[in-house]
Amino acid sequence: MDLSIKSASRAEEEAVRGVIIAAFLTDPVARWMCPEPHQYFAACGSFTRAFAGNAFANGSAYCADDFASAALCCLPESIPQKKRCPLS
Repeated sequence: MDLSIKSASRAEEEAVRGVIIAAFLTDPVARWMCPEPHQYFAACGSFTRAFAGNAFANGSAYCADDFASAALCCLPESIPQKKRCPLS
């Protein structure tokens, strides 16, 4: 099976964010912070929306052709200073 990775477009943003949300559905830390499914989906949806936008705008969002995988690369210079991690 060949896996084909492509740059994700703005039109594919919702599908790509869905892949990321699904990927962490059983993550212990995510479920500890949001033990109820409705909490997880609300928080993760907001989180990916807040931080993923720059990946799409900068052309650093990627996905498999069949949406079996996705990656959102947020470049440090694309994150506003007030949102940057104080440890970075």
